[in-house]
Amino acid sequence: MCKNNAARLKAVCEGFGIPITEVAKQCGVSQPYISRILSSADPMDGSARFWRRVENELGRLVEKRQKQIFEIQAVESESVEQLARLAG
Repeated sequence: MCKNNAARLKAVCEGFGIPITEVAKQCGVSQPYISRILSSADPMDGSARFWRRVENELGRLVEKRQKQIFEIQAVESESVEQLARLAG
């Protein structure tokens, strides 16, 4: 079961551009701990406590991401006020 969790975590990190160092920091574990969990060559699965922590921190990790997910065309604007109206 936990290797499925590792595959999911890896997909989330790759999809949202979240570095494993940020996952480690946010979840209170070392970067090597995360690397071992994500490695297909290492049998380490990660503890239930770790996975609960990841689940709890996932929203914050996504909020802090550095990668833009959607391609969004730029909009022309003549003023800050006009941009504010476009943003809603």
